[in-house]
Amino acid sequence: RIICGRSGAMLWASFLYAAIFSRLLIHSRHETLIKPRKDGLRRLTDTLDRFCMMKSKAVICHGPYLRDQLMGMGLPPDKVIQFDISFEASAVRNENTFAFVAPSVGPTISYIGRIEKSKGVFDLYQAFKALGAEQTSACVLYVGTGKDLEDLKRRVAEDNLTDRVHFRDPVPHKDVFRIIESSFVVVTPTRSVWEDSNEATEARCMTAMESIFMGVPVVAPDSGPFPYLIKDRHNGLLFKTNDYESLAEALTLVLKNSNLYLKIKTGAEQSKNDIVTASLS
Repeated sequence: RIICGRSGAMLWASFLYAAIFSRLLIHSRHETLIKPRKDGLRRLTDTLDRFCMMKSKAVICHGPYLRDQLMGMGLPPDKVIQFDISFEASAVRNENTFAFVAPSVGPTISYIGRIEKSKGVFDLYQAFKALGAEQTSACVLYVGTGKDLEDLKRRVAEDNLTDRVHFRDPVPHKDVFRIIESSFVVVTPTRSVWEDSNEATEARCMTAMESIFMGVPVVAPDSGPFPYLIKDRHNGLLFKTNDYESLAEALTLVLKNSNLYLKIKTGAEQSKNDIVTASLS
């Protein structure tokens, strides 16, 4: 058997080898299937990827969103194998001794992941800047590193918001849960790769799953894999993809409306069982 978890040339080479030497090709899909555009090269590579996936013996995918994308592409259900959670849920609290002190006595809005434009880090910052009186009591915490980290820090300094926007280097994965646990909400503001599209280009967001598991509400885009996990006004809030003003409205709502926050906090805690059940099924 050949198991290939890559797109592009590695997938094509695996397909050719499997065809020449009569091997079984199994594709492991972790990336979203971006809809082809008029761009010639991008369209060609996407077409070749899809051809190889269609000819694979099976495709193992990361979560229900990718499963639906693959079946929408034409793969029969019996060729699509879904797997879900990838952390040891039962050991999260017992093995975690990491001590974390929140950067503010007020509500902490946390972002955990790569500090890159495509992940929506600037949208979150713009949304926070757009807040009214709620901004003075809340803070934003960015945890991670990436190519746009220094640019983001520069903007924060220029806007004199270093007392409200904080940064922390990445921590070992097992320690992420303490940061999540101390958060008021976790925001996963992934953008669409196309500026004129409303489809978030994320295949499956582990931070969103981990936050719900810890009983912390998530604020996320209304597209991609997020609506599969985040139910608006039940365990989090959904905002319009690529729209920082919509994100600001969601943050304002959750910071001002204590009854709504209690509702989505309770919903997040209740949704934990759904995550664990799905991981065991």
